[in-house]
Amino acid sequence: MFLERGYNATTIGDIAAEIGVSKAAVSYHFRTKSAFLDELVEPFVQRLEQVVDEHAGGPSPNAARAVLGAYLDALLEDVEVARWVDTDIAVQLDPRFAERLRRVTDQVVDAVTAGGRTEADRITGLAALGALWRPVRQLEVHNLTHSRASVLETAMTICAPRAPEATTT
Repeated sequence: MFLERGYNATTIGDIAAEIGVSKAAVSYHFRTKSAFLDELVEPFVQRLEQVVDEHAGGPSPNAARAVLGAYLDALLEDVEVARWVDTDIAVQLDPRFAERLRRVTDQVVDAVTAGGRTEADRITGLAALGALWRPVRQLEVHNLTHSRASVLETAMTICAPRAPEATTT
């Protein structure tokens, strides 16, 4: 329901009606609506943080592939939550997650660009992340899992070093 309607538009009463229990029964397990974020989003964000801790330790020839592959695997572990986090601004701006998600993004971009600090480096890193997120958002889970290698290779293509552009005089 959060994915379909958004966090702000979904009430505890909506959830209770959907699963056929009383609002009190849902409230017994989730005292507040924000407890759903703790239960659903917190493990997802922790997993992304774990990915960067394990795979984005510093520039190396294989850092981009390692971090992007592990990041993609984290998205695939819980596609529905990944889609929700990616599309719901209320989740993205929640004070418990906003800074942490930004930090993960920055660390992945740093790993993908070998610590490059130019605007072009940042664009490359963000484009590589987009090459992971867009298929996660758009493809059926079966197709996404089946196409994991292609998704990763597309992201890696974005990261590939480019020859300097020739200048004409």
